[in-house]
Amino acid sequence: MYEETGDEMKSQGWTPFVLDTNGNGRRDEWVEPDQPLDPAKDKRVAVNLYSVAVNPGRRSVWGTSLSPFPSYVVRVAPGSDPTHTALTEIYEPPLPAMARAAATSTATACSGRRSRAAISAASTAASAGRR
Repeated sequence: MYEETGDEMKSQGWTPFVLDTNGNGRRDEWVEPDQPLDPAKDKRVAVNLYSVAVNPGRRSVWGTSLSPFPSYVVRVAPGSDPTHTALTEIYEPPLPAMARAAATSTATACSGRRSRAAISAASTAASAGRR
């Protein structure tokens, strides 16, 4: 828009993050984040994005939410009128994979400590034998 018009104000916009929870493929009336789901309405979600990236080919914006932990990957696609028709998709990383990664990191750290302890003990024993 800015490249076409040169108008900064006209080129800015805002849209809420709305999930298509009723599954009809378009943005409708929605319930607020603190309200329960309504099968006839969509759901607005409260997310704050960082690490934002734009996909101009697909006309979408991707970002990572700051909370909750583990955070979400969020995609917003504008639709025909970005302010009024944009839909949000949320992708939640699978927790079991994260748990496995944490367990692997912990096991590696623990085995590393054992290795350092074993090396230290061997070194101490070798030093003691030389005296």
